[in-house]
Amino acid sequence: MTTFVSYHTRGDVYEIYAARLARSLRGHNARIISIAPKSTWQANVHGKASLMLETMRQTKRPVIWIDADCVLTNNTLVALNYELVAYRPQPFFIAGTVLKLDYTGLAMCFLELWESYMLADKYAHVWDDVLLTLAYVNAQASCKRTFNEVFADRTGRLGIEHYNASKLHRFRTPGEVSVYNMSVAFRQAVVARDYSREWTLEEVIT
Repeated sequence: MTTFVSYHTRGDVYEIYAARLARSLRGHNARIISIAPKSTWQANVHGKASLMLETMRQTKRPVIWIDADCVLTNNTLVALNYELVAYRPQPFFIAGTVLKLDYTGLAMCFLELWESYMLADKYAHVWDDVLLTLAYVNAQASCKRTFNEVFADRTGRLGIEHYNASKLHRFRTPGEVSVYNMSVAFRQAVVARDYSREWTLEEVIT
């Protein structure tokens, strides 16, 4: 059985969003945990890969990350039988809003890379979407195999409504690195699905 995973910060508006998410996931296998808020928004979201990886190691089944400010509206995402299902709002990056991974060697390699980037102090100021996209490219380059995958350019196409709470409830951190700081060369590689080599973050950001 597929497991939905998510977490939210305690003592703020995300508790309300998470309760709404939990109600929408009734009837599904779900693991939603609360964490103490950290010093920055980036630090709060950099645990996604760890929770997915831990759950996949335990269950040896597909895992779906879903942001706490989402709700599941139908079973489209659960029914999609691909190694990777992701929200790709623009052709040059994958968003960390929702991500479904099957239990495969490539998926585990991808999660391990993403976790290593998310937990690295030198990447603490970088958006999770940037690190997710970097891990996605590097895992396929390293394993010399591509994902059996499908993308959606809107969360609604996956049966998910996203309230995008971060636009309403967070302040920008000075020096943060977003997907719009990614280099032209890396963007072109992502769009072209060129996984011929691995990239460093220093090559990715401008």
